[in-house]
Amino acid sequence: GQGADLTARLLRYLESEPSGISPDQYHDLKINILRLVARTMPSGIDNTLFAVLNQKKIGNSVKFAVYNALEAFPKLESGASLIKGLSEPGLCVRIAAIKALDKNLSDFVCAEIKNLVESGTQKGEILAQTILDARATNIMDYLMISDTFSYMASNYLDRTASITAVDSFIEVLKQRKLKSTAKKYIELKKQKTCHDPRPFIV
Repeated sequence: GQGADLTARLLRYLESEPSGISPDQYHDLKINILRLVARTMPSGIDNTLFAVLNQKKIGNSVKFAVYNALEAFPKLESGASLIKGLSEPGLCVRIAAIKALDKNLSDFVCAEIKNLVESGTQKGEILAQTILDARATNIMDYLMISDTFSYMASNYLDRTASITAVDSFIEVLKQRKLKSTAKKYIELKKQKTCHDPRPFIV
C-alpha cells in the first residue's frame, strides 16, 4: 500500500543522518519512522532495522522502537539476529527483543536461549525472569524441558513476579496438561491478587 511505500522511502533516514537537523530532531525522526514501520510493515526491511541496531551510538529508546517494529512482523527472515537483544542491559529493550523472538523461534534460537538461561550466571537468571515478565509463552513452553528454568521460574513467580507473569505461566502449564502444577500457581495468583493493592489488568 501507499503507507508501506512511504515508510520504505523514509527508512533511508534511519541509515544516515540527514543534513540540517539537530541530533535531538534526528532521534525523534528515527522513533517516528520506526513507529510507522511497526504499523505499515513494509516488506524486505529486516536488514535495515538490524543495521540500525548495529549503529555505534544508539540509545535505549531507539533500540526499543526497533525491536518493537520487528515484533510487529508476522515472521522475520532470521530470528537469530535478535539474540543479542537478550543481553541488553535495559529491561524495556530486553523485553521488546524477547517479544520479537517469541514470534520467530527456530531450533537454533531455542538452543541459544536455553544455553544462556543455563549458563549458571546472574545474567541467566535475569534472562529467565525477563522471559516471564515479557509473557513469552512460546519460549516458556520450550524452556519447560530445562530444570534450571523451572527452578528459576518457580523462585521468581513465588516471590516478586507480577500477576500477569504468573498468569502466562499458568497458560503454558495448562497447554502442557500439567494440571496439578497449574493448580499450585492458580492458588499463588489468588494470594498475590489479595496482597497486591494495585489494580489487576488482564
